[in-house]
Parts: sequence; structure tokens; C-alpha cells
Amino acid sequence: MNKPPQSITRDKLDLNERAIDHGHLNNEQTSTSPENLNEQDPGHQTMNKPPQCLIGDLVFPDFKYFYHYIVTVWPGDVVFPDFTNNRTFDYWTQLVKSFHEEVQFDGMWIDMNEISNFVAGSINSCPKNSIEDPPYVPGKDLLTVVLRIPYCPKNSIEDPPYVPDVAEGSLRFSTICATSQQNLSISYNVHNLYGLTETEATYTALKTVRNKRPFIISRSTYAGQGYYGGHWSGDNFATYHDMAMSIPEMLNFNMFGISMIGADICGFQLDTTEDLCQRWYQLGAFYPFSRSHNSVGLKPQDPASFSQDLIESTKTAYMIRYSLLPYLYTLFHKSHMMGETVARPLFFEFPKDKNTYSIDSQFLWGSSLMISPALAKGTTSIGAYFPSGVWYDWYTGGALHSNGSVVKLAAPANKINLHVRGGSIITLQDPDLTTTLSRKNKFSLVVSLDDNGTAEGDHFWDDGDTIDTHPMGKFNMIRFHSSKNIVTNNVMYAGYTDEPMLLRSIVVFGVLHKPTTVKFNGMAISQFTYDDNLHVLKAQGIAANLLKTFTLQWV
Repeated sequence: MNKPPQSITRDKLDLNERAIDHGHLNNEQTSTSPENLNEQDPGHQTMNKPPQCLIGDLVFPDFKYFYHYIVTVWPGDVVFPDFTNNRTFDYWTQLVKSFHEEVQFDGMWIDMNEISNFVAGSINSCPKNSIEDPPYVPGKDLLTVVLRIPYCPKNSIEDPPYVPDVAEGSLRFSTICATSQQNLSISYNVHNLYGLTETEATYTALKTVRNKRPFIISRSTYAGQGYYGGHWSGDNFATYHDMAMSIPEMLNFNMFGISMIGADICGFQLDTTEDLCQRWYQLGAFYPFSRSHNSVGLKPQDPASFSQDLIESTKTAYMIRYSLLPYLYTLFHKSHMMGETVARPLFFEFPKDKNTYSIDSQFLWGSSLMISPALAKGTTSIGAYFPSGVWYDWYTGGALHSNGSVVKLAAPANKINLHVRGGSIITLQDPDLTTTLSRKNKFSLVVSLDDNGTAEGDHFWDDGDTIDTHPMGKFNMIRFHSSKNIVTNNVMYAGYTDEPMLLRSIVVFGVLHKPTTVKFNGMAISQFTYDDNLHVLKAQGIAANLLKTFTLQWV
């Protein structure tokens, strides 16, 4: 381990490195792995840190430069690892391994990695130059420019001749100095890559330590992030505006190739309200990444902190989410293998319909499920746009035929509007308390016939945790098709048989005429119902292996 110069003492710098924890809140830190740089301190711990793994180590132990790399975050005074250096990956992996030996965690949430900190540049200063202290900053009045904190030494990097409209008129505001040296380049050139490089290092560490698929959520991202991890939209506010804005944020990031995305449900800043939280939980159940999270010191916002009405409506929304996990999992498979979106704007599916271009208050899961949330206080109805075709109410199976128009929908406080697109087949699974338990349960199909009486869908399945199941052939791919009153499956590949895939029921929306007989694999079944008003057929009591060909027929 590189040692600090003897002139650096704790009473001078109060220096502690908490390298693994970029925790957002005092009470939310996942771990802290202190590396005390004062060897006279009795609490000093020797870490197997490879050389040059920290930002600034390229010039360390030159005190003049090292002086500019110490910043303050939630744990106290810290320095940041340099993830543009491959040696840091080994260091990071060792830290993850050490903590995993204490707590058997499954994934990592990495934060404050823009880089963000609580001081301008460092606890001491930055080099003065035209990047840190530009002579002119657009969008800032003269008083703001004059009063900004001039802590950084002058040079052409810290004081650039032109700076965009950044906070406080300096590139160092709430981050490290622009001249901070990393292996790849100075921070001025690689600042926006920090979150991505940390995610890549974390991905490598988790694969090494757990030998399973890494799950990573990062606040800072860059192009390519979606290969390694997901994103949440950061410190939003408990307002209806921010709830509504979470939808275009989610859609944008899916278009950026980062499909595991969500916002802090109920809001991070400010105390939330029950009416807002009720609507936000309904919407958040359909974020690809779904999590409630708020700042320290604010009122609790978990569902149990509110009325029974909110608890029940939230439970309903999440039971739907959990039943849809096989469909959601298939969407993520397509995102991983083919770059498709998971949550997508309507115009992705209806590019010729110009009415869809500006819609950012509704969205789709894949091509088959449309979500139309209530986004304003006191709302009892919404105007939802339905592209041309037939759409089925998720809750009843009732059909809505549209030529491309806005439809007024009831929006009671305890329900979010969901519609299944005609022509699709969705795989469901009986929900349970956890995904581990859910995936042991039986499957069912929702068949939504289009105006021609046809539908199709597919289903990808594996063990959910093993790395590279696709190249190893340890997966299943099934396609479903319906036409001429027959639903059938086509097993494209069957390489995963560790868990049974049992089908228990099939629901068909859009069966216009009451059937007299329903057959499964040629045998008449008695456990079926038909709704004359909604035109919904339900075939139950089926006990079939999804990995074997079947047919359901009604006549």
C-alpha cells in the first residue's frame, strides 16, 4: 500500500477513507471500510490497496497535490477510488468480498458518484485556473460570480474562459477539482464517466464474489450503463409534478439503453401526503425498478404508515406486478439480448400515429400492456389515449375498440388503469411474498384477441440468477399463438428443467360467441366459464407442462 508522507497527520487533515460506501444518508450506509492514512493513529488498519487506486495517487505522496483530493461526504472526510485504473478493480473486489463475508448481500446501490460531495473541490482548495473560476459565466449575475467561493488555486484548467450555466459558476461546485488526476486523464475530461466506471468495477466485483448475476443501481450513469446496471432518478420531491416527470425520465432512460430504471416512490425530499403516495405506489408498481425511498428525518412513507385504504390499493398494484413478473422477465431478456425497451412510449409501437408523439403521461410495458396513471391531486377520472385497435380492461376483460382517440376513464383512488393490447398473449404466475417464492408457483395465460381473432406472445425462462444461461443453453423459450378458436404453444428451446413449469389456467379476452364445448389437448373440460357481457372465456383446472405442446380449443 502506498503510504502517506509523514507530514500528513490526522490532526492536520482529519483524513479517513471510506472507500466502499458512497452512502446517501447517514442512516442508509451499506458499509464503511475505513482506511486511516495516519499510521500513528491506534485505529490504523492496513489494507491491501494496490498502488494508484485512488484519485490523485498518480501524484501521491506529493503533499502539494494530495492536499486537493480530500472531500466530505456522509461518512466524513473521504477520497474517491480511481475507477479508470484497472488496478482499482482488484482493490474494489477485495472490499466487496470483505463486506460480503460479513453481510450476504445480493446487489449494490452506489450513490454520490457524479462525483458529488459537500464541499467545493476539496476541504482545502483546488488549483486556481480559468476552469474553476471563469471570468464570465452565462446565466449568473455579477454578484453571484463575485461571491462564489474562490478556494481553488489559479490555472487554465480550474479557470476556463467559458463555463456553461453550472451551479455557483464553477465546475468544482459540490464535486472534486477539475484538475484532479485520474489514470485516464484529469477530472475535467472524464468527470461524466465516474458513475459508469464505478458500475463496471462493481459489476466485476459482484460477479467475482457471488458468481451470480450482479444487481446494481447507480445514481450517475453514462452511455453503456445498461450493460452493467440500472439507475434511479435521484433526489426528487414529494410533489405531483415530480411523480408525473418520473414517466418521461423512465422512458428516456429506456431509450438510452438503461432499462432498469425507477424513481423514489412518494418522493425523496419533503414530507409526502397520503393521496400523493397512494397514486405514486400505483404508478411505481410499474417502474422497472420499484422502490420507495426518502430522506432522513422525514415522516415514514411505507404503506403501513398510512390508512388501510392505501395499504389495500398498494397491495393490489403490487400483486399485479408480481403476477406479471414472467412477462417483465421476458422483456428484460429481450432488452439484454436485443436492446429492446422494457417501459416504452406509445409512439414506439405506433410510429405512424402522430397523436402518440407527445404522450408522456402513459406508457407501455413491452408491446402488450398499457399503463395510464392518475397524476393530479383529487383526480377521479383521466383522459387516456388509445391507439387504433382493440384494448381490454385488465380487471374485467371488457373490450374497448378505438380508431385512435382519447377516452375518459374512471380513476378511483384505489386503482390504476391498465389495458391489454389486442393481439397479445401474456404469461402470468401466481404471486407470492418474494420473487423466490413466486417462481415456484403455477403459470397462467392471458390471451387478448385482436379484431381478427388472433394473438401471439412469448416467454423466456431460466433460473433467474446464474450467469450466461443463454450461451450455456440453460433456458427455455416458448411461443404462444391463437387463431380460429385455438390457443397453442411452440416450445422453441427447452434447456432448463430444474423447476416445473405448470400451467393452471387460460383466460381469453374477446371470445364473441359463447362456446358450448371447451377442449384441452382434445379432451373436453368442465371447469370453464364464459361472461356473455364481457365476452371473456376462462378455462381452469388445467394441469399441463408448458414445455410440452398443448392446445386449447373452444367451439
